[in-house]
Amino acid sequence: TGVANMATTATSTTSINASIETSAASTTSSSFSTTTNSLSTSTSAASNEPTSTESGMVTVGTSSSLLYTSSTSSSTLSNIISTMSSSSSLSISSSTSISNTATITPTSSSAILTSPTGLPSVPIDIAPPRIPVRVFNVSSVATSGGAITITGSGFGADASVISVYVGPSVCAGVSILRINTSISCTMPQGSGFGLHVRVQVNETYNNDTNDMFSFTPPSFTQASTVPTSGGLVVLNGASLGANSSQITIRIAGLPCVNISILTSHTMISCHLGSGGAGLNQSISVSVAGLVSSYPIFNYEPPRVISIGSIGTSGGVVSVAGASLGSNVNVISITIGGRDCTGVLYTTPNTAITCIAPPGSG
Repeated sequence: TGVANMATTATSTTSINASIETSAASTTSSSFSTTTNSLSTSTSAASNEPTSTESGMVTVGTSSSLLYTSSTSSSTLSNIISTMSSSSSLSISSSTSISNTATITPTSSSAILTSPTGLPSVPIDIAPPRIPVRVFNVSSVATSGGAITITGSGFGADASVISVYVGPSVCAGVSILRINTSISCTMPQGSGFGLHVRVQVNETYNNDTNDMFSFTPPSFTQASTVPTSGGLVVLNGASLGANSSQITIRIAGLPCVNISILTSHTMISCHLGSGGAGLNQSISVSVAGLVSSYPIFNYEPPRVISIGSIGTSGGVVSVAGASLGSNVNVISITIGGRDCTGVLYTTPNTAITCIAPPGSG
């Protein structure tokens, strides 16, 4: 066999191409693709020599090498890479024992195909190994959306190759807070709890089934008052959502219905019926299953519009007004500093009677 010669090229499809001339009449070439993890070889021979072609699939994994051996009339694939760790190699040998090796370093996006015979070394592009992606914790955000922080592992250092999905939504604008372990992104408006978080780095993503993300529960800063006969209640707060069909409200234990969104996420209204009274009543709001309760609701105080007169011997007094309630067990009346007993409602919330003791004035 005569002089051996080798040429290598790098392609955009991450392939290693090597051509080894083993005689004046035959040439053997091999192509290893890190994209498809496959090796193919072929031998072109003179008219009086047979031509052989062979290919083998490669699985990239811990420390091994792929050895290809050629003679002038045949080619043999003698080993398969199993997994790739700190380094792996691709070795090509001809019948003249010329060996050429590509050493692959997983922490880099390129490798060098080195020729021991003194020919130039050629850089090649490779696909780095897939590092497992895991998610450990995700911060919350109000239903109006905003930045969240995700901690885990395997995130890498390049935000441009990271995609984050939370439930049905894309969490956009990914940035690296700490290499490999912490990233942030911006959630759109939404609602709910127990939403699955998927972090994808290139083609690798966390395969856990943990549902880790929840929007923050609703909160309130102010509630309007209504008389005991009921009326329209306006609530101001945060994380109140943007979909009235996902909201339920109870005030003083009573349902508040006909919910409307006045300002998405921060102001809602509902209609409260008759039946309650008093100060510091509980408001309970559920937004897509997230519930908060605050004792901040006050009914309007009772207001007397008119009162009937009686003789000094006492008797039944009629009182008309507003926000007088509808439960005789929570109302008390005094006239001239003395109790008016036996309270009865003639019209809930607006008219009552009681029995005044004897007196004058």
